[in-house]
Amino acid sequence: MDYFAGRAAEVSARVGKPVDLASLKPYTGTHNSGYTECQEFFGAITLDSHAPLGQRIVTMLDVALRGIGDHWNDVILPGFDFCVVENTLGKDGTSVQCLTSVPIRAQELVGG
Repeated sequence: MDYFAGRAAEVSARVGKPVDLASLKPYTGTHNSGYTECQEFFGAITLDSHAPLGQRIVTMLDVALRGIGDHWNDVILPGFDFCVVENTLGKDGTSVQCLTSVPIRAQELVGG
C-alpha cells in the first residue's frame, strides 16, 4: 500500500487529475503453486505468517493494478485497463530465486 500511495503524486501529474493509486490496487499477495495452489489459505504465506518456510518450496507473488473504477466506463487512468504481474519464486535451502522467464515488459509478446 505504501508503494502505491508514494507514487500517487507522480501518476496524478501524468494523468492531469488527482488519482488515489492505492485504491486501484485490487490485490497483492502470495499464494502456493502447483498442487498446493488448490488448497489456498491452507499453508499459504500471508502477512500473518511467522513460521519458517520449508526447505524446498515454490510460491507465487502477485501484484495487480487497475485503471478503472468499479465499472468499465469509470476510466481513471486513460489507456490502462488492468495489469497483473506474477512472479514465481523457488526456495531450496537458503537460496531463493525467481523462476519466471517471461519479461516484466511483455507487451511485445502480445498480439495486436
